[in-house]
Amino acid sequence: METRLARAYEAPEVLRFFQSYIHAHTEGIYSMEFVCPDGIRAAVYRQQIIAALDNGIVVAALRFYIKKNRETASLYQFAIQEPYRGKRLLAQMLGLLEIPHVLAQCKEDSIFNDYYMKTGWTRIKTERNLTTWSLDNTSKSIMTTSPQGTRLQE
Repeated sequence: METRLARAYEAPEVLRFFQSYIHAHTEGIYSMEFVCPDGIRAAVYRQQIIAALDNGIVVAALRFYIKKNRETASLYQFAIQEPYRGKRLLAQMLGLLEIPHVLAQCKEDSIFNDYYMKTGWTRIKTERNLTTWSLDNTSKSIMTTSPQGTRLQE
């Protein structure tokens, strides 16, 4: 398994992957921006997509944005194929960011709140029907990557 930034030529595959897991009515979608094909392609070109590939096939992907202070990243969306879930793959992928804090939002009544709580995120606030979560991305358990993983500074 290889975990790294998605490359420009992989934009169509990343788009297909997200489209197969994330739809307008998918649990956790609170903005149509997350299902916009142009936004996903642009994120690949801006190097804001981390992909996990198994034998060259995308099995997980996340979209992020690093804030100007370089201390915080926003997790916009992520998806992981069923056979790869429960293996801390999201934590491994976030560890590649080398950013101390990661923020994520989801609807107040979303099942993702349970996920964030169970996986070590801290609830920051709930307002306007959105819950904001924070992850300390410096923890050793978060930073552990597979031998094939590469840091973002390639």
